Amino acid sequence: MAYFRKIPAKNSKGYTWGFTINLPNDPMTGKRRQLSRRGFETKKEAERKVADLLDKANQGINVQAGNIKIEDYAKKYLKSKKGRIAETTFIQYRGKINNYIVPFLGSITLEKLNARHAEEFLDYLIEETDLNNVSINKALNIVRSMIKKAVTERIIFFNPFSLIKNLKEDKHMKTWTFEESEKLLKYINRHHTSMYSNFIGVALNTGMRKGEVLGLRKRDIDFKSKQIHVNQSVYEMQGGAFVCSPKTSYSKRTILFDETIEKYLKDQISKQGALKLLYGKKYNDNDLLFCYDDGRPMRPTNINKFFNRIIKAAGVPKIRIHDMRHTHATQLLELGVNPKIVSERLGHASVKITLDLYSHVKPEMQVQGVALLSERLNMNKNKMNVVK
Repeated sequence: MAYFRKIPAKNSKGYTWGFTINLPNDPMTGKRRQLSRRGFETKKEAERKVADLLDKANQGINVQAGNIKIEDYAKKYLKSKKGRIAETTFIQYRGKINNYIVPFLGSITLEKLNARHAEEFLDYLIEETDLNNVSINKALNIVRSMIKKAVTERIIFFNPFSLIKNLKEDKHMKTWTFEESEKLLKYINRHHTSMYSNFIGVALNTGMRKGEVLGLRKRDIDFKSKQIHVNQSVYEMQGGAFVCSPKTSYSKRTILFDETIEKYLKDQISKQGALKLLYGKKYNDNDLLFCYDDGRPMRPTNINKFFNRIIKAAGVPKIRIHDMRHTHATQLLELGVNPKIVSERLGHASVKITLDLYSHVKPEMQVQGVALLSERLNMNKNKMNVVK
């Protein structure tokens, strides 16, 4: 039996539809069970949901638990793992869940979780985090295991993360050479004057994360001292975008820039000012430089196709947007910049993270260091010979 009702709402009709249904009695206690839902635009939509829920209930699916948010289910999942896996493994699970899984998926209910959410979560891990492929796969394995548990408990009947394949764990980081970076910058300077070309110029020359560039405001830039103050970032969640503080205190940092970056920043400020005048009162003034034309925060993954189009036209190897950050760090280290300075520029918690992440540069740094030491010692030796 289902009971349908109109519920007052602030929409054009002034109401939405809700329902209450009687479920099969609890098999363990024999007690009567009911389920209520609301927020349906039409009665037919509510009726379809009733039919779906009753069908699942008759299959033994726990439809009452399906309304649990992933954030809440994740706590239950972690509790079930405590003491059953090694402590170091548990800490890793907790870190991945709290830092990546819950921030992106936490507000979705189990019953509404679908393949699109799984695909967007993978995109988020690839494009918006510093995780390498090994760590991304660990995060996927954890969320896949968590949702599998929900299937086993018959809360839901399908695990959308079973459709997502793990990434190839390539040990070689993809970066551009100095020549390739120069080729791309020359191309955008000659052929492009868009927000996307300015985005590439700033990201490649500062090592900022994609979300950090998208969160950049005019007030965060000091042209007199040539400093960018990273105070916020744009994050993606459930197909949308929101602005908030960086996830760690280390990400809040100051980055020095030169005339090259200044050109991209000033051009983008000019472009955004023109759009603000064009949209007038309809402009969503968040003081963002890199955003949609109407001022709304840009969904980070939306910039990918424009990036891929530009680098293809420029004739440089295809890499991810996030790999421009790796390129920036690698090139600085290859030029002999102190790793501590590179670490602070990237916003890493410690220089150890920087050195571990860019270990491929270490052999070249050693060769360079040995050559410089040899040159200096030989110079001193020659001086001593002259004295004699």
